[in-house]
Amino acid sequence: YLSREYVKEKIGEEYLIPLLGVYDKFDKIDFDKLPERFVIKTNHGCGYNIIVKDKYKLDKQKAKDDIERWLKTNYAFLYGLELQYKDIKPKIIIEEFIENFDDELYDYKVWCFMGKPHYVQFLSERNTHLKMAFYDAEWNKQNFVYTHPLDEKTIKKPKNLPLLLELAQRLAKGFPHVRVDFYILNDGSIKFGEFTFTSLSGICDWRPKETDLLLGNLIELKKR
Repeated sequence: YLSREYVKEKIGEEYLIPLLGVYDKFDKIDFDKLPERFVIKTNHGCGYNIIVKDKYKLDKQKAKDDIERWLKTNYAFLYGLELQYKDIKPKIIIEEFIENFDDELYDYKVWCFMGKPHYVQFLSERNTHLKMAFYDAEWNKQNFVYTHPLDEKTIKKPKNLPLLLELAQRLAKGFPHVRVDFYILNDGSIKFGEFTFTSLSGICDWRPKETDLLLGNLIELKKR
């Protein structure tokens, strides 16, 4: 939730997904005032989201049970040791529903090291069998992936790739490593998704294995 203010300051409010509400408790949500479609999420973990395409079909009791369980969870210790989550005050966020025309949502994850964008991770086929591919800053396809299969087809280079990389660089300044996630909609507009400091809790099963060293060498270590 606080990252929204950071993004607004660094690159501008136009890159934020419109916010429909912020709550401390599920029972405070007034569903009558919400549009038909929206996304409910919490601010302190991964996968804590409910995509609502028709609010009249939403199982509110299940949503409440899920949200309340998530609010009680300290994600810092759930799957690994992701201490950036440790002191976040849990909140419920409701954002505007966004999508591309083909019932997809194109996700461009910019991997930045020492404040510079090096690779863009593209995810596809989210609704069936998730696939991924990595491209360098010139949009040359790379041969490495982790966890999910390689997307064999070549994704068309985004027309606004230079802007995407510039925005990522401005947001990544000062961080040894951060993944800056964006969505590019069909009209070409770019929307910020999130900051990720430890992808897959920092234990990505890279294929090939040498990718660990390739990426690790991009972080400059200094002696104290």
